[in-house]
Amino acid sequence: AWNLFSEGLRNGNLSYIKSSLTGKQWNNSGYQELNKSQMAEFGKEVSKITITKKMQNENMAVFDSKNNKTGVNGTIKFINFYGNWKIYPF
Repeated sequence: AWNLFSEGLRNGNLSYIKSSLTGKQWNNSGYQELNKSQMAEFGKEVSKITITKKMQNENMAVFDSKNNKTGVNGTIKFINFYGNWKIYPF
């Protein structure tokens, strides 16, 4: 899901981005309003984030994240949505 999301941003592919997010998150995301250069710029920033697994079970995975450029730490959650992993929320 993370690689699909990142690739979608870098290539301006809304289908990739949409398939990596939950429906509610997609509807509230605003990615639809970004042009390809804005998505590519955001994709560059996302590629600077390092994620490391914190915990995982069959329904959820939690990763610690760190932006290597800014040093900002955070958490990224993934849920198993009927057999497909989705980023939730980001």
